[in-house]
Amino acid sequence: MRRGAESGICEVSGCLCIARAESIVSPASHADAPSNAGPFGSKLTALTAVAKDICLKKEKMLVFAQFEDVIENTENALKAAGVRTLKMQGTVHQQTKTMERFKTDNELDALLLMSCAESASGANLTCANHAIFVHKPLCTTTEEYEASVAQAVGRVRRYGQTRPVNVWNFLADDTVDTLIN
Repeated sequence: MRRGAESGICEVSGCLCIARAESIVSPASHADAPSNAGPFGSKLTALTAVAKDICLKKEKMLVFAQFEDVIENTENALKAAGVRTLKMQGTVHQQTKTMERFKTDNELDALLLMSCAESASGANLTCANHAIFVHKPLCTTTEEYEASVAQAVGRVRRYGQTRPVNVWNFLADDTVDTLIN
């Protein structure tokens, strides 16, 4: 990993992320840290607690993550906590059906989306008033990062939204989360 960080190229086969030395976290640095992580880790434990509060208010949320494995873990954690989820996937036609179902089905609480994908770009999802970021999007430039976040938040914060919009960013202390600008 350090060799890749020196050249800016991730060592993981097929990964297109930019590697940075400050992104490498030593496992030993967290060996003695107290853990209240639960089965899905401390970040997803905190996220599910917030999601359950949102559900109690009978509000909906969009949950964004950049990587498929993070989406899967988040979906599993939310479902285990009793949060009724739907995941954006499949063809354009399937994704359109998914969005329509999320808009009209009052039994659904959360729609999980890839943060940097254009799958729901421009979609009016004002049925939700919470945008939750499991992690900050990894982008090559500040402009790309800001555009990605604005696009995601813009799905709930747009004409027709009648409720206050809440944006949640889940960051773990002393990890790469807090180093990303």
